[in-house]
Amino acid sequence: MRIVYVTHNGIGTALVRSQVLPYLRLLAAAGHEIDLVTFERGDAYPEGEFPRDRWHAAYPRVGRSLLAKIADILSGVWVVARIARRRRAQVLHARSYLPAAICWVVGLALRLPYVFDMRGFLGEEYVDAGTWAPDDLRYRALRLAERRLLRGAAAIVVLTPAAARRLRSEPRYVRDTRSKDITVIPCAVDLDRFRPPSSRSSIPTLVYSGSLGMWYLLDEM
Repeated sequence: MRIVYVTHNGIGTALVRSQVLPYLRLLAAAGHEIDLVTFERGDAYPEGEFPRDRWHAAYPRVGRSLLAKIADILSGVWVVARIARRRRAQVLHARSYLPAAICWVVGLALRLPYVFDMRGFLGEEYVDAGTWAPDDLRYRALRLAERRLLRGAAAIVVLTPAAARRLRSEPRYVRDTRSKDITVIPCAVDLDRFRPPSSRSSIPTLVYSGSLGMWYLLDEM
């Protein structure tokens, strides 16, 4: 299968190197042809982790405004459509919401299906973090966009069984997801890099690896 994978992160970031590239390498080893589109902010290219001739860079607008996001969508549509036509792509894969908007437009234009790898519920994450309020116009707009993206997707990816159950059961999601293939793909550990020891100490070791702030429950941790 010929796939164009789109993420709004840079290829050199820890997130992409840990949560995207290992999956794409295994898919490529299984015989799939994959092109990766990323939005670059100056991180170094991870040599040897992904073939350069299958990587394509877009460049984001500075800022968090709605206009900056729209500009990113438009530039992404241009890059993804060009790659999809040249590679004769069969499916688009969007990691999170802004790439899903890109793939929705390209999919309509080129009649290609897309996978909405939504991860979590982005609008509610902003509300939980206190960045937005439930009556915020941005939250309402994102909720409308979310419904459109879910309805247009050929398949949906989430991180947890709880998220899948929510899409299947809550009235505000059921209409748009009733006929969709919903797959749970949690974040994983590369066991070629991190191997559990053959024996373990009786004293537990607790490790937190990842971002801090916003919606992370620091007091509880």
